[in-house]
Amino acid sequence: KKDFFKSLECFNTALKLEPKNIDYTYAHAKICARLNYINETISSFESLCELMPFNYKYWLKFAKFLNDKGLKSIAIEKLEESLLFVSDNPMILYRLAAYHLESSNNNMALKILDEALSIDFDRHKFFYRSFPEAILNRSVKKLISKYRNKKDREVKPIF
Repeated sequence: KKDFFKSLECFNTALKLEPKNIDYTYAHAKICARLNYINETISSFESLCELMPFNYKYWLKFAKFLNDKGLKSIAIEKLEESLLFVSDNPMILYRLAAYHLESSNNNMALKILDEALSIDFDRHKFFYRSFPEAILNRSVKKLISKYRNKKDREVKPIF
């Protein structure tokens, strides 16, 4: 843990010199998260998402951090905010659907899941990784089956 404190000091200094450096900001967020500095981690991820709003991976990591800390409603807000920049990203949509389902907002979850499936059915396993209990939900199974059957009926080119 001592090394993390030293690293944090170094990155704080580096960010004073280069406040818009993406690598420093991301490393700072990771170190703060490791030290359980929640407010500092949130601040770093917010800066990161401002600097790189079209990088969906930063939004996903930010949302996962928030969710892991029990801040699911804020995680949902951040994923919804990310849609202003990466509106058709299935990974964002799958995670957002999972969080809505986990929050018992089934109608919204199914609407978002439907959108994600229509964009990239093959990545639907990411949805289950985000919320494994969804495999027991009948509505989810029905929706995924609909897209699976649709995909199976598609004509594939011979060459």
